[in-house]
Order: sequence, then structure tokens, then C-alpha cells
Amino acid sequence: MGYGNELRRDDGVGPAVARVIAGYGLPGVVAQTYHQLLPEHAAAIAAADLVIFVDASLGGALSVRQVHPSSVPPFCGHQFDPCHLLLLCDRMGSRVPEAWFIHIPGADFSLGEGLSPAAIRHMQAAVSWVLRIIRNQEHGFTQIKN
Repeated sequence: MGYGNELRRDDGVGPAVARVIAGYGLPGVVAQTYHQLLPEHAAAIAAADLVIFVDASLGGALSVRQVHPSSVPPFCGHQFDPCHLLLLCDRMGSRVPEAWFIHIPGADFSLGEGLSPAAIRHMQAAVSWVLRIIRNQEHGFTQIKN
């Protein structure tokens, strides 16, 4: 699930990663793009064996971490983060899939389309991480193996 505002330059890197993954045509892999995460996404998440959330972040380094349901309900019901969506799956009595969150650092969040060179570099690394997580999940690993 790549999400972000594609009209705010590097904020669109999550959807860009999802489109690259979709282009691989991997069996059983559904790559989706969203402007933001919503409570309505919980049903699709609960039906998955694995979900990988991909979003932009302000600066820093590429971050890849396994995520789990939040212990606190969200303050606002109009926008959710991955942990709150997983909590919603749990509260609905659905299964909670293995989940990962990849933050991709961006440099330019101004109005406009297209990614900065830095975001493109980090996007390529994020695609590699997505493929690695999928491969490890297919082999039954619950942690990333180097």
C-alpha cells in the first residue's frame, strides 16, 4: 500500500513504489496506491497474509520496520496510520496480517509533480526492501534475513 499526495512532489514516493511493484506482476501480490490511509482499508488488510505500507517522511534515512496494532485508538477517524489500521482489523475480530512500514525520506514537498533525485534513489532502495520482505514471507521467515 503506497500512499501519499502525488501533487506534493516527494510525498508521492509511496504510490510510485506501489506502481513499480505492480509492474513486476508477481503472483498473489496486489499493489495499491492511495492518497491517504482510511478505515475502509481495514477489510482488505485483514484478508492479506502480508501488508507493506510505504510512505514518504521528512528527511532522515530510509526506515524499514515491522509494525503491530496500536494499543491506542486514533484521535481522528478520517486518517489512519498503519498501526491504527491493524488495530481496527483486530477490533473487528479479523486476523491481523504480518505488516511492515517503509518510510522513504523526501527532500521536496512543494506543490508539483515528480520526485526529486534523492527520493528516486531512496525509492529504488525501498523497492528492493519490498521485494526482500515478500521473498522472506514466502519462505516463512518472520524477520528479515540478510
